[in-house]
Amino acid sequence: MPAIEGQLTERRLILQIAIAPSAPGQWPPAFPTHFEQCNGLVDTGATRSAISTRIVHALSLPVVGRRAVASAKGENMHDLYMIRMGLYGVEDAAVPAYPFFLDGAFEVIDWAVHPRFDVLIGMDVVSLCDLTLRRSGAFRLDLP
Repeated sequence: MPAIEGQLTERRLILQIAIAPSAPGQWPPAFPTHFEQCNGLVDTGATRSAISTRIVHALSLPVVGRRAVASAKGENMHDLYMIRMGLYGVEDAAVPAYPFFLDGAFEVIDWAVHPRFDVLIGMDVVSLCDLTLRRSGAFRLDLP
């Protein structure tokens, strides 16, 4: 089973990831040839994943809908996008320099630009994996 191992950064689990566009309803999803490399913060408190407006613009992602999303600040309407998500640093990857893309596409919401990461990786993605976090800050993410 492919996996990523690492260490928390300032008490945050940040992964090197790749985001690629995906057409809604396209199955199987197309093999990603154009993607943006960025940092993603694993957030087990988030139900769904989100991408920054920087990634939306860099990939010219089309809006596929809108959804009300509740947060600590209240409920707001957000644009929806379809993406593929790839991860770097995967053990046993066929081509280490190329990201390991998860199967399927993810419906994500738009999100403000953050100085340290462009993607909030929510439980829609994390629940597909096995995540182990140790008191030392070491982690292991076993991928499907």
